[in-house]
Amino acid sequence: MKKFLPAFTLLIFALLISGCGAGLDGSKSGPGAESGNETTSSDVGALLFQMDFNPLLASASNSNLAAAVTEVPTITAVTVNVSRTGYATITRNLTVSNNIATGQIDGLQPGYWHVQVDVFEGTTLIFTGSNDINVIAGAVMQCTILLDPGNTPGPTTGSISIVVGINPMPGYSAINQSVDYILFDSVNATCYILDAPARIIAIYEADTLIRVKDIAFSGSPLSIALDSSGTGIYLGYSSGHIRHIDIETGKDDLVADVLMEAQKLVVLTDKFLMVTGPGSWDTDLKVVDVATGQVVSAKSIFYELTDLVYNPISKTVYSHHQGVSPTDIHYIKINEATGAILSDGDSIYHGGYSFGLPLRLINNGTRITASSGEMFSSAELTANDLRYSGNLGYRYVDLSSDDTAVKLYLLNSGNIQKLLVLDGTTYFLEMSLELSGTPKRVFNTANSIIVFSIKDGKYYAKAFAKNELGL
Repeated sequence: MKKFLPAFTLLIFALLISGCGAGLDGSKSGPGAESGNETTSSDVGALLFQMDFNPLLASASNSNLAAAVTEVPTITAVTVNVSRTGYATITRNLTVSNNIATGQIDGLQPGYWHVQVDVFEGTTLIFTGSNDINVIAGAVMQCTILLDPGNTPGPTTGSISIVVGINPMPGYSAINQSVDYILFDSVNATCYILDAPARIIAIYEADTLIRVKDIAFSGSPLSIALDSSGTGIYLGYSSGHIRHIDIETGKDDLVADVLMEAQKLVVLTDKFLMVTGPGSWDTDLKVVDVATGQVVSAKSIFYELTDLVYNPISKTVYSHHQGVSPTDIHYIKINEATGAILSDGDSIYHGGYSFGLPLRLINNGTRITASSGEMFSSAELTANDLRYSGNLGYRYVDLSSDDTAVKLYLLNSGNIQKLLVLDGTTYFLEMSLELSGTPKRVFNTANSIIVFSIKDGKYYAKAFAKNELGL
């Protein structure tokens, strides 16, 4: 039952503290006490309680409060706890009649006593307040207690205010949050969207684009990666800390401190994680054992590396050179058993072909592509790696490989941006679809092709059903 909004936290009334001696139930309990008598023996004091709640409750009908109150409560019980170090706590129930509570505690030694007042409607605590009161033998004192709303049950339902407007991206769903990074779990058909200003990761069902849950985190990360099991997310911070958030429980744990800005993360295995630090002319690489938090391998590379792509088939991390001419693809070979960095280098072409982000793995990880459409081999042996393997025939903004259906889904980077569907073996164009806005990312599940686009600075997304496209 809703009583009062938080704006009505402080409500004031008086407690009369006197040297009289009547029990809380109206009986006499102090030495020589007499009904209605406000005196007591000179060596002890008493607390007299006279609380009229009617003015407080009547305020609910005030025009300024009426909108905040759904039902005026009825005072059914008032409990007083009086405590002091070195003395037994005294608990009494005041006599309540017509929302007026009265009673008295006798035989209190002079000095400060802590008085706690709890006001109930039935078994529901609706107000609570406390103060420290200096009991003086034979004197009448007045004390003000500020009442807060008690631990009344919070609302069990919510409301939705509906505003209807025209969708500027017909057929697309608005992503009502900041989009700083999108993680995609193809196995569980789930999108995880980082909203750094709000410090949340929103979880969406990829096939429906329904937002099902938010995960809160502290601080704004520099990097983010889904763990190998798909049950947690790594966050890298400028402090060098790597944290792991459990998706189911939201539990946030410190995994490691790499002692450098954790600018990029890539998961190698369920045991190892690679981190890159800051770089303008070079980049520091560290491999972390996520079970122990120890750095097991490190290397400094004379290039500024961009996003990292790991291919478990070739046991290789790929990145793109930046800030140098010509640009190139860089590889880092990994020992998956120990996390050791075995070797690194770049392609043998050194500008002979166009390169560019994003790099994407295709054909079950046997090839890697650049945004220019150039394809290169991806192989475990260094001598066979990054050999030119042809061109897709299309430049792309993003690409998603469907290794089950043997298809490639491209967001082409021409003047008219489209979703292109290519045969994954022949690379022949099978289908093209007009897209709205400025396409940015593409993913695929067993049932859908998901496209994220921007219009007027806001993200929208659409899930194209494969069966409706004849795929």
